[in-house]
Amino acid sequence: MQFLSGGNQQKVVLAKWLATDARVLIFDEPTRGIDVEAKASIHERIRELARAGAAVLMISSELPEVIGMSDRILVMYAGKLVEIAPKQELLSTPNHPYTEALLMAVPKVGRRAGTRVVTAGEPPDLLALPTGCVFNPRCPYAQDVCREEVPTLRQVDGGRFVSCHLAENLHLRGV
Repeated sequence: MQFLSGGNQQKVVLAKWLATDARVLIFDEPTRGIDVEAKASIHERIRELARAGAAVLMISSELPEVIGMSDRILVMYAGKLVEIAPKQELLSTPNHPYTEALLMAVPKVGRRAGTRVVTAGEPPDLLALPTGCVFNPRCPYAQDVCREEVPTLRQVDGGRFVSCHLAENLHLRGV
């Protein structure tokens, strides 16, 4: 397999797993480092599997890929789930400040200059997480409760969950 391109290597690995007729598939960065044509081919195959009834979980650090491939999005920060929502709800009204920052970081045609949210600071050391909410050192909305208490992941409506003390009081921007 060492003589194959990155995209063809990904396709071979995918084909091996598909031969098992699995009903639950977890893809971790399935298109990282491959060309656009190979990426489109892999995306189409994953869509076919989902249409055929397979449960598909895709883990990707490429937000445009997540948006394009998902029905439901789970957002994690520092190893913690911070928001779970159907894609359209998450895109139109994020409930967590980190989700807002992620969405505002995606370039968008027609977006005014200066509307991007810049998240200050550095991601936390995973071996020495901050007290309270793990995002509080970088959160522009953080208050004392955020620095003192760990928020729980709670249902805020229908199929939506958020881990933020201030979720009901924030009016975050969608994309």
